[in-house]
Amino acid sequence: MSVVRTLACAPMRGAGLGSVGWARAGARARAGARAGARWRALRVLPPAALVVLVGSGFGDSVWASETRDEEIFGPTEDRPGDDAEVSPSADGPSADGSSADGPSADGPSADGPSTDGPSTDGPSTDRLSAIRDQLEDTKRFLDLGGTLWLWLEYDALADGALKTFELRSPSFVDLYADARPTDRLRGFVQGRIKHDFTVAQGDSDFLGRARSETEVLLDQLWVKTDIARRVFVTVGRQRVRWGVGRFWNPTDFLNSSRRDPLAVFDQRLGVSLVRLHVPLEARGWNFYAIAHLEDASRLDAVGGALRAEILVDQTEVSFSAAFQKDQPLRLGADFSMGVGWVDLKGEVAVQHGITTPFFRGPLSVSERLVPAVFSREDEWVLQATGGAELSIPIGEEDSVVLGGEYFYNRAGYADEALYPWLIYQRQWSPLYMGRHYVGLYALLAAPGRWDDTTFLLSGISNLSDGSALARIDYSVRVFQYLDLRTFGAVHFGSEGELKLRVDVDPTTLVPGLEQGVRVSPPSFEVGVTMSMAL
Repeated sequence: MSVVRTLACAPMRGAGLGSVGWARAGARARAGARAGARWRALRVLPPAALVVLVGSGFGDSVWASETRDEEIFGPTEDRPGDDAEVSPSADGPSADGSSADGPSADGPSADGPSTDGPSTDGPSTDRLSAIRDQLEDTKRFLDLGGTLWLWLEYDALADGALKTFELRSPSFVDLYADARPTDRLRGFVQGRIKHDFTVAQGDSDFLGRARSETEVLLDQLWVKTDIARRVFVTVGRQRVRWGVGRFWNPTDFLNSSRRDPLAVFDQRLGVSLVRLHVPLEARGWNFYAIAHLEDASRLDAVGGALRAEILVDQTEVSFSAAFQKDQPLRLGADFSMGVGWVDLKGEVAVQHGITTPFFRGPLSVSERLVPAVFSREDEWVLQATGGAELSIPIGEEDSVVLGGEYFYNRAGYADEALYPWLIYQRQWSPLYMGRHYVGLYALLAAPGRWDDTTFLLSGISNLSDGSALARIDYSVRVFQYLDLRTFGAVHFGSEGELKLRVDVDPTTLVPGLEQGVRVSPPSFEVGVTMSMAL
């Protein structure tokens, strides 16, 4: 695998702006349209989202049962079983969006097994009836399913022959079991099996790290319950996402890796947490207290986080804080609001006590010069993003969604000449390396009679180094359960983060660079994916 694909273009893997983005933008594109158009928008959601809607018992109430918890801890469109609170009442939609049709502690449903007594047809019939009763009982509170993704991608570089460039197939399957024995108790487990047939045994990347053909990963493993139907508790490995930005999320404090803004959906694995949620439903406010257990082998290594989400008229404002031993103190705020056809959103985050080393100065192998290390531990480091989204009606039912976002990153670098050194130091974080960024997108979901089709055009530029990426995505649903997606991307502008060239001469000054490193910048990528709900 090339260094460009591994490091510079890692966030570009996938086939779109994200299933969550498609679903939300598609819904906004139909604001004010007839109710029937909403169901057309539902059909363009990826299979993973449909599994959530069906597996959670949404039925006809899907549009009415979205909750503010989804905004805080990741929408349920992301994947089955994403963070969802246990229902405070068995008489209506639960806080995770499931309707009253879902599992309940009240006993069998009206269409369940008969209670007229055993059949008089003989012992064998009695046994079959008992088995049927057990299966029905299990169906009432246990849901099994998943999503299958098949992937094929071709990455071309600026130098070399087309036939020699890299093929990749990062395919995977997500499988889950979702148990809801009562309306106040839920258990969820989800695993992932990844397989790439293009990886041969013994393959490694340019830094010498081994590549695996097949991997088995644990994504989620949690139990959810409540205390007096007022405090909702989730314990275990769970998915979480903070922030409102489409491309950048500086307030996403709990995840160790950054979200891929161009992926079909957020592929990051869950985080080990103990989460307490106190909703004030009358005001539409939510408060969260979290114990961060990921990689905490000792009690003093357990981190903490707090978040408050407040709704004021049509404006939603959130305040967040995260703290952990040997980690910087992080404070953040985000907002989202609608003004006519325009949605405005933004995030601001500051960090204090950053122990990660920063670098400055020239890198010259021939002159035996390497960048100097300096500390910013005493500084307050600012990151901020802001954007707007405009929905323009087209005809009676359709709209095109246009959006843009700017990101300021004080933790980034203004000098792209340091990029090879940052890669060597394992400090490469795509789309967070520069100081200034901009992202633009245009979405057209289910236009006209093409109810199962979505078109997306997006672009990102690192304004600090002048590199850029433009991409077009096309998605269509076929055979009711199968989604086909194709995409093409081109890199242009100056050589930099999004058009990265690595050219380091051999040297004995730095271990591992005795042979030097030379990698051509990327030129374009094309790919196709198939996804199917299981």
